[in-house]
Amino acid sequence: MKKIQQKLFRKKNYNYADHPDHYNIEGRKECWDEMEDILGSEAVYWWCLGSIYKYIYRKGSKPGEPAEREKEKIYAYMAKANELMEREQIIPPDLEKFMDIVRKEVGIDASRETK
Repeated sequence: MKKIQQKLFRKKNYNYADHPDHYNIEGRKECWDEMEDILGSEAVYWWCLGSIYKYIYRKGSKPGEPAEREKEKIYAYMAKANELMEREQIIPPDLEKFMDIVRKEVGIDASRETK
């Protein structure tokens, strides 16, 4: 039964990474915008970095979650982190070690990196 449910949920053309429908509930803000309202921009910025690391760590290991889809999520979280950093003038710490991990594990294009 669980495999049937997974197959039904995993839609071929569904966008799982870039503003997915399951994080955009009618009548509410997008999930991470609500989180920003509640927790603040800097907390959401750090959450994005933590999520990037999580997807790198489990890349290709979660059943039903292909590595390529997780890479798309990494790009989405990097874009959000960049947006928050620029809009709120968040001064990030030295992220060189973190970005070395990203480059090594995922092969992220340097133009899509957090600053």
